[in-house]
Amino acid sequence: MNPDAYTLLLGLGVGLVAGVVFFGGLYATTRLLSRSPTVGVVFAVSFLLRAAAAAGGAWFVATRGGHLALLAYLLAVVGVRIVLVRRVRRADGVEDA
Repeated sequence: MNPDAYTLLLGLGVGLVAGVVFFGGLYATTRLLSRSPTVGVVFAVSFLLRAAAAAGGAWFVATRGGHLALLAYLLAVVGVRIVLVRRVRRADGVEDA
């Protein structure tokens, strides 16, 4: 396989997983906050875990694939955010602006 194709696939794959973990975790956290007696603790722990996963994924991609893989990682994370926001808005009955 072409090294450039490998680095792009590495960045995209890890970015997709990191995006789902980060933004899916954010969605789950916001749903959990309404039922939690310790909102601050839940939000802080969730943020730390999600940020560590995203930073760890970025570090993994950057050290193994370089700047091209890191760019693919960032594009995948942003792409996941766009898709999840649209799906949540549609499920909640909110129109896209």
